Amino acid sequence: MGVHHVSDKADFSSQLASAGSKLVVVDFFATWCGPCKMISPALDKMSEELVADVVFLKVDVDENEDIATDHKVTVMPTFLLFRNGQKVDEFSGANESKLRELITKNNCGDSNGCIELTKNEKTGIATICISNYKKRNALNDKLVEQLSQAITQLEEWPTVKTSAYCVT
Repeated sequence: MGVHHVSDKADFSSQLASAGSKLVVVDFFATWCGPCKMISPALDKMSEELVADVVFLKVDVDENEDIATDHKVTVMPTFLLFRNGQKVDEFSGANESKLRELITKNNCGDSNGCIELTKNEKTGIATICISNYKKRNALNDKLVEQLSQAITQLEEWPTVKTSAYCVT
């Protein structure tokens, strides 16, 4: 689906409701905002990478002042994260790594945890990170499957020099 551009307050409410228990990332932006333009390609990329797990919305604050006001958005870009229609996290700024960190933190569920695979293009270092993992003594099936997929993907990256692993 990619990123959905919210047309009005009814559309915004409908998108939150239809997402159900999926994580929803809302980018409050302005067309005149330089940092908003800088982060936009990264947001598009994340929306394609996480299309099965996360819903991405964009709200133009000039066209939808009522939505921005309702959510007390005064700085652009501001990212609000929702689950089940409730705000679970937020931050302001055009920081891709911070946005990815918040998405990972909030998309891991209560007990299963999740795995994120990242690669630093400049250094060639890849990282597999297990986040929000509470049952450290016995990996559950979902986590094992995610880890297996991440390792397979890591092996397909020809420019990886070093791998790092973390458990948080």
